[in-house]
Amino acid sequence: MCTGKGVLDVFGVCFDDDTALLEDYHAERKDTGQKWESWRPTKDGGAFRGQRQFTCTTLVKAMMGKPYAYVEYQRYALFKVSGTPTLAVQFSSQVPGVMFGDAFRVEALVTFTQVGSGASAEVTMRVFGYVQFLKNVWVKGRILSTTMDTELPEGYKKMAAMVVAKMAGQSSAAPAVAAAPAAGEQAIRPEVSSLNPSLKPQTALQRSVMAHGTTALAALVVVVCLRSAWQTFFIARMSVSKLCVAARVGESDHLDGVCQMMIAEWNGVLSAARPALVAVYFLLISIFCGVMFKGIALSEAYGEGRRTSSR
Repeated sequence: MCTGKGVLDVFGVCFDDDTALLEDYHAERKDTGQKWESWRPTKDGGAFRGQRQFTCTTLVKAMMGKPYAYVEYQRYALFKVSGTPTLAVQFSSQVPGVMFGDAFRVEALVTFTQVGSGASAEVTMRVFGYVQFLKNVWVKGRILSTTMDTELPEGYKKMAAMVVAKMAGQSSAAPAVAAAPAAGEQAIRPEVSSLNPSLKPQTALQRSVMAHGTTALAALVVVVCLRSAWQTFFIARMSVSKLCVAARVGESDHLDGVCQMMIAEWNGVLSAARPALVAVYFLLISIFCGVMFKGIALSEAYGEGRRTSSR
């Protein structure tokens, strides 16, 4: 970043109440309905630190750009590490309305460290990303790869460029864009995650196979359930005249009576169970139709993401 500025200047210009940098950043992301709290003291009541909540409506790329409520908790602290003035700003965000959105939070820690003072002061910005899983989900690898490989690097490269431009007193962030990616690539590390090192994020091919496989499996289940529901709903009642013909041929009144009683009981059970069976089949059809459509949406979203990255 530019020289002659310290961490207090960074906070006052970029993150203090009534500063516009974060509002401009979210406007660049096409977030709407921004609501900002003022900084308030933390629970421990310490000086030079605070917390606040930010909410808006954001567009989720993985859900075909649909709008969802976005909730973010922000914290800051000014302190010294081995005598080095440091500003740390934490962002903890969640999109609870999206599928699996309540299963994880995206954490980012932005640090500003100051070397020197006065006109010779220099500030270095670093960003560290992390995904905190609140419960286990089968798409954990997909969430990690999308967040750590795409969303966090893209978002905080843009924020870094805006911070540099703001501190340099520039009216536009364009001159700083060329230098920002190198710093962002070095600071944001995709391998930093809550998974064990033995479990690697999914590759693009694995995500594509999973999305298409889920779609095909859900479609197969829907077809089988439709066929079973059709057979159950339109199944014919057992004919006494046909099924009990053997007893009549044998001229045994006792066997004929037993056969007729069994057929009557079966038809009664079938009449009572048919509505429940049909309801179960239609419930399964509804569930797997939702899974199938979601698989199609995810496969299309990842395909669009690969085309965008290739450009």
